[in-house]
Amino acid sequence: EAIDEAYIMLANKSTETYLAFEIIGKSYSKLKKYNESINFFDKVIEINPNYIWGYLNKAHSLHFLEKYNEAIECCDKAIN
Repeated sequence: EAIDEAYIMLANKSTETYLAFEIIGKSYSKLKKYNESINFFDKVIEINPNYIWGYLNKAHSLHFLEKYNEAIECCDKAIN
C-alpha cells in the first residue's frame, strides 16, 4: 500500500516528490533490500538536501550494510 501511495504521488507530479521516494526507500529497507533503499534515499537528498530524514534513513540502511563510517557521515550531514 505504501508503494502504491508513492507511485500515485509521482504520477500526480506532487510538489513533494521527495516524500514519494522516501516511502519507496523505506519499503525497500523493510524488505532488507538496503542497497535499493539507499538509491531512493539519495534521490530524496538530491531533491531536498534540507530534509534530515533523507540522511537518517540512508544512515539506517548503511548501518545494516555495516558501512558504519558512511552512516556516521550521513548523521553528521543531518545535524549540520
